[in-house]
Amino acid sequence: MRRFNAGRLVLSIGLIVAMFVVTMASIAVQASTTPEPTVNPMIATMAMEKGACPQGSAEAMLKAMATEEATAEATSEATSEPAATVSTGVKCLYGEFSGSAEVSAPGAAGAMGFVFLSAHGSTGNLCYEVAVAHITLPATGLNIYKGTAAHKGTMVVSLHPRPDASGLAEGCVTADKSLVSDIDKNPSAYFINVATTDFKGGAARAQLEAYGTAEAGTGVEATAEATATS
Repeated sequence: MRRFNAGRLVLSIGLIVAMFVVTMASIAVQASTTPEPTVNPMIATMAMEKGACPQGSAEAMLKAMATEEATAEATSEATSEPAATVSTGVKCLYGEFSGSAEVSAPGAAGAMGFVFLSAHGSTGNLCYEVAVAHITLPATGLNIYKGTAAHKGTMVVSLHPRPDASGLAEGCVTADKSLVSDIDKNPSAYFINVATTDFKGGAARAQLEAYGTAEAGTGVEATAEATATS
């Protein structure tokens, strides 16, 4: 009986070892035939283009405007062109939201906010950062319209995500290259519109312009870094 049990034990061990060897060989073959994960080049490109605009500035400027703590020094820093714009060739556009800027119907009283938009016509990529306040949140729409100031305009690009319950939104989308190129070259012919449940046509509107060309006298163009020191 002892010899029989010992033999079964040896046989069991042998089977376990054999199964282990076969399993490891199978894993090795699978690993050698599994392709390496590839990185979507658009993700890397959009990350670079997001850097064309000063990150965090929309929120920082909104806070500065709300608390009236923007300083002349902060304004001076904000009006300088971002270094990333020179290195990437992507233009940074800027706009200030206001309810009174709405044309087809009155917007939200007291609405305020900022948008930074980087546009690259050669890729069709648009990356944006929005911060809005004094409107019903979360927003139901965030869109780019073609139309100069005081004109109703036509929607050309829908942006997602939209401002959340905190009034913030950040993302990248891809649109027609010729359209993005025109936005890049003629920003004043376009604006960003924020829609809400109570202002379906638009609660606040921001006409676009090249970043750094805004009037320095507003005293609200503070970057995130400058505002953090206030």
